[in-house]
Amino acid sequence: MRKLLFALTTISVIFLLIAPVVQEVIVKALFPDFYIYILSPRPSNERIYQRSPLPLTIGIGVRIDSPEITSIYYRLDGNDDIALLFSRNSDISYSASGTLSTLAEGNHTLEISAFDVNGGVVISEQETFAVVRNFSYPTVTIISPLNQTYSVNEVPLTYSIDGNVLRAHHYLDNSPRETFSGNITLTELSEGQHKIEVNVHSQAFNYPIDKYEEQIVYFTVDTSKNDTALTLNNPTSIVVIAIIAIAIVAVALVIFYNRNKLKVSN
Repeated sequence: MRKLLFALTTISVIFLLIAPVVQEVIVKALFPDFYIYILSPRPSNERIYQRSPLPLTIGIGVRIDSPEITSIYYRLDGNDDIALLFSRNSDISYSASGTLSTLAEGNHTLEISAFDVNGGVVISEQETFAVVRNFSYPTVTIISPLNQTYSVNEVPLTYSIDGNVLRAHHYLDNSPRETFSGNITLTELSEGQHKIEVNVHSQAFNYPIDKYEEQIVYFTVDTSKNDTALTLNNPTSIVVIAIIAIAIVAVALVIFYNRNKLKVSN
């Protein structure tokens, strides 16, 4: 610990003793004059837009001793620069907004430029966003278990999704999260009601967007019931037994009638 404090103290003293010009160079290297953040539209790996126009909203951060910004422009798909309305929020931040109108379907490239009072310019990294009017996010459907009672303590956990699965995990009742791949079986289920929560991160087939979806199903395990057993306590079973009994009696009567008919004819 003493060595660390000694090293930090030494670095601080050296920094204070070096020339102010060198200090300025170091500060500028560590803390650039500008940074530009595009709030809207978001890149295609975060969101797909299904309509236009879209709002264009950006934020700009500067050092407190940076020259004042006098103009901000955007360029869409390599076309001409268009000026944006902007305001100064504080000594270190600006914001600008506009509208991207009549966007064609497909990918678009957006570039932001900010000019200061001295004519200096900082250009943000290009951002690509997408407009796909018939786009739909991947959806998850739990096939099993369903909201019903099961007479066994092993139930399949299966689901379908119309996209590429990145990762999936489930919570069973109050158990910790478990990662799984493909279809699995929930084993050693206790008697009573259960809650299964399935969380899936997926991508649309044509776009690398990470979509999170959650599905929850409640089901019950009661091994005292047998779905295929016929018991007199079950009204449906009673009806089935009655139908079978009537059928047997009817067949017996037909056979008896045919035998008596043969005897009379002889």
